[in-house]
Amino acid sequence: MLTFFGTIAAAVSEGLLDQLQDYAQESAGLARNTHLLRLCERAVTIQSMIKRHPSKWTFGDWDAKSGSMSFPSVFRDGTMVVNQSIQYN
Repeated sequence: MLTFFGTIAAAVSEGLLDQLQDYAQESAGLARNTHLLRLCERAVTIQSMIKRHPSKWTFGDWDAKSGSMSFPSVFRDGTMVVNQSIQYN
């Protein structure tokens, strides 16, 4: 059963999958789709946190140094609430 936020993430993910289809490698299909859905779920969760809490929200550095940055760190009033997500290839 999808929650409201899960439904939003699924809709965004499906839209992105359609737009990225021409650039996709078919061999990575299910793993790619699942990964994109997880990224969208994380983004919707962060959006919900920001909307619910009237604070100063900032994001950390997008530079992953070595790897692919999925999300930067998220800070609320200077305190990290979401750690950055980096994938190493």
